[in-house]
Amino acid sequence: MHKSNRLAMVLGVFAATGIVACNATGLKGSNRVVMTEPLPSAKDYTLIAMGMDEALDGGQVQMATIDRLKIVFQAADRRIVGTDTSVVRQAVDLYFALDTTASMTEEMQAVKGGITDLVSALRRSGLDLNVGLVGFVDSFASVDARTFRLSNNFTGFKSFVSSIQPQGNDDYPEAAIYGARRAVQLFKSGSRQGAFKAIVLITDVVGHNGSQDAGGNPQRDCSVLALANEINSYAAGLPRPDDFKFFYTVPDPKRVTFNNENYGAFLNCQSKEDPNGYTAVRQMEDVISQILPAVNVAQRGGALRDGAGNVAWPLTQNNLVSTLVPMLQDNPVVKDVLGSCVANRAEIFENGARISSLDSITGAVALKSLESGDNTLNVSDAIPRGGPTGTRKLELIVDRCCVSAEDLRAGRVDTCRSSFRQTIPFIVEVTAPKA
Repeated sequence: MHKSNRLAMVLGVFAATGIVACNATGLKGSNRVVMTEPLPSAKDYTLIAMGMDEALDGGQVQMATIDRLKIVFQAADRRIVGTDTSVVRQAVDLYFALDTTASMTEEMQAVKGGITDLVSALRRSGLDLNVGLVGFVDSFASVDARTFRLSNNFTGFKSFVSSIQPQGNDDYPEAAIYGARRAVQLFKSGSRQGAFKAIVLITDVVGHNGSQDAGGNPQRDCSVLALANEINSYAAGLPRPDDFKFFYTVPDPKRVTFNNENYGAFLNCQSKEDPNGYTAVRQMEDVISQILPAVNVAQRGGALRDGAGNVAWPLTQNNLVSTLVPMLQDNPVVKDVLGSCVANRAEIFENGARISSLDSITGAVALKSLESGDNTLNVSDAIPRGGPTGTRKLELIVDRCCVSAEDLRAGRVDTCRSSFRQTIPFIVEVTAPKA
């Protein structure tokens, strides 16, 4: 039989067993091991390279004897090798909705100090912070002239806050609901993707929802539905609904002095004196009960409270820092760790007995093979001479060490995040060795 016909017949045997065969010197091009992720089945990437023993006798071509086998296997790959929990700088976009009416005169200095001190505390905590402020008066007065849009220009922000002077009081209800709604609207056009969103509403009287006729009909607007809908609609488009929080601080009629400055806080929805009626605190609690229904109440925001658990009024630096900083601080993030699973040992077994091995593999050797573009290692003489002929069932066992990309770059190729063993069974036909 001509040697080329004999080779074709033997190759057919390997094809029938699902094992890819190629010439021992031809591990190039289409025969090269090309890996995908995750590791494919053995038949997709195990190459069998046959060595051919040939001799001439009196000019006659002798039958080829297949008694050497080279096993080629993948040196390494690129994959996710684990996960890490890391603390990252949380991006926070924070808007204050601030009552700037004349009734805030007595409280304004403490409030302005609280706002600027909070911003400083948040920055010191390492947060990636953008901050803005919506200043409002009565609902029929424009808020845009008193608005500082989200920015990391903290010097400009503090200067803006410092310049605020309470003015304007056309009726007792203030545009608190509208001011908060306006802040949500500004998030839509000016917030960073992926940033945590928070609004802090500061007002001594809750009231107008933004209707233009409030000046002509100065009645308290008890409806909080417009604000709740504004928040819910916006939060629904965020990656997680609890990436939005709504905080407030308002005077509690049970705790503040009944006087001209606080008079509005004692009025009910009909603008009548009613200390036990629909107060600012109760109105804000109605907002909290209606926003973010899929989020636990404790995670929605709520009242900024003092050390005794009461709604903080007037707002001070300590009230803000002690309440807000813990809720806006860095969050743990679980991230994938990229790396490679490199071969560090290869053995050939037959019927449970080791017949060949490649013990000289190191992580560095495997990594070099991966980076070279070849990405192969081999057991060059997988079947020792003089063994049995015929059908032989073998196993290639490769031990792998999965190393992070960071460790690989640092040369720590044996620092295993995990390890595993590949067992690849295959069948070969071995003819009688040449006499």
